[in-house]
Amino acid sequence: FIALVEVDQEINSLNSSLSTHQKKIDALRTELSVNKQVCEKAKIKFEQTRKEVDDKELEMKVLDQQEKEKKGRLDTVANHKEYQSIKTEIDQLKKEQHELEEQLMSVWNQLENAKKELDSANSLCQQQDEKIHQEIAQIEQQIFQITSQRDQKLQERHQKDQSVPAEWMQKYAVMRAHVTDPVVPVVNESCTACFYKVSAQDMQELKRRKLVQCKDCYRLLYLQEVQQPAQN
Repeated sequence: FIALVEVDQEINSLNSSLSTHQKKIDALRTELSVNKQVCEKAKIKFEQTRKEVDDKELEMKVLDQQEKEKKGRLDTVANHKEYQSIKTEIDQLKKEQHELEEQLMSVWNQLENAKKELDSANSLCQQQDEKIHQEIAQIEQQIFQITSQRDQKLQERHQKDQSVPAEWMQKYAVMRAHVTDPVVPVVNESCTACFYKVSAQDMQELKRRKLVQCKDCYRLLYLQEVQQPAQN
């Protein structure tokens, strides 16, 4: 029975290790998600800036076309008044073109910077993603090894619990549902879980290689010095 308990402790330790490793993988996958969001954000910024450049260039084409049309009308005007009116409209178009050129220069610079940011983000994310995928692969290999060890221990446990009295297994199962250490040794005539003093009668039972329950915390108790020879 004590050997069974020790196997269960090893299984619990392996399960705890598996949980820790899985949390590491979850954290690394979160990093992958964050990296993807950074790249997507840089991509969106680049595409928005490029659209702004396209819109400004389209506005410039419209102004150029309007100027061309109005200059063509200068050759067909009937009087000086109409000529001056068209000339004023052309001057206004040129002013708008000049202002738009300055805006275009600004958004072109923004587009160039956005492209640099996008390239830098993609390069950095690629490097980080490769590193993270390598770490995940290493941890998954460790998980595979730990899982194999746990499966072996589970088979070993199945073999050991066949020889344990049903009464002990029932009490053991009840305690396992409430505490992580349902079976503990007695040291200095006290329970090592709650430090409750074990009675003289129970000590005699323990010395006969029997298991007794702590009167305070109800854990199963045993004496290591008398159980060890039995295990050997």
